[in-house]
Amino acid sequence: MINVFAVPILGNLAARFMASRNREAEQEAIDVLVPGPRDAVLVIGFGPGVGIELLADAVPHGWIAGVDPAQPMVRAATTRNRDGVARGQVHLEPAIAADLSWGAATFDGALAVNSIQMWEPLDRSLAEVAARPSPGRRLVGQHRADVGGGFNAAERWTGRAEDGTAVGMTARR
Repeated sequence: MINVFAVPILGNLAARFMASRNREAEQEAIDVLVPGPRDAVLVIGFGPGVGIELLADAVPHGWIAGVDPAQPMVRAATTRNRDGVARGQVHLEPAIAADLSWGAATFDGALAVNSIQMWEPLDRSLAEVAARPSPGRRLVGQHRADVGGGFNAAERWTGRAEDGTAVGMTARR
């Protein structure tokens, strides 16, 4: 099986496709998270950066950090959010959920849209992500995997995005 992100032209096409497809799901996750204007938010698997772009409007005086393992997605998200990156509001890294560089309780919330099902190894990724929001804060995302690893009070919901097929999840640290 070919890794589309390893072939630049395919990675760029995937980024364009995901940008058009994920906007509604990203907005829905942000609406559920309800970030404050000064919040710090972690985004895991940001793809082409559509959610980062939407989140920057929701936290105009806050800070957004994100990881994605695919270099084409990091490039696309950096380009899409160049103003936020230049201002220091947005910091994007090529990394996986299991290897986060920020300390515990750094964030006021976390988002993971269409990425939790790809976290490897899942247990270590969940533990890493669970340690990053401040106590009582939430991870909001769409998923097809069970949540555990440091999160509690998990709730599932059926989203409006993707013609009602989105499965949402909120978990509180």
